[in-house]
Amino acid sequence: MDKLIAYCGINCFTCPLFIATSTENISLKQELADKWGEIYKRTFDIEEMKCYGCKSGRKFFLSDKCNITQCNTSKGIHTCKQCSNSPCKRINEFYEWQKNNKTGVEFI
Repeated sequence: MDKLIAYCGINCFTCPLFIATSTENISLKQELADKWGEIYKRTFDIEEMKCYGCKSGRKFFLSDKCNITQCNTSKGIHTCKQCSNSPCKRINEFYEWQKNNKTGVEFI
């Protein structure tokens, strides 16, 4: 279960990409590719739209570039909530980004 709580605290079961991946929902993957393409200002191929959680071996390819993931792994912690500096500017900005982009994910 711990593997399905992202480093940032997202409950993977509420993440649309995790849902689309685990249910093999092609239309949701395409919707996310289009929406995230606008947000990130790049084109996402539908084959890129898969994630089994950032702590799994089959994570979303952008997870390797995630500064929250990098921070947690460098400190050897499972989520930002375990950090003595939490909440930090990085996580607060991420939460605000999630809210502004209406992702609908839930955090622990």
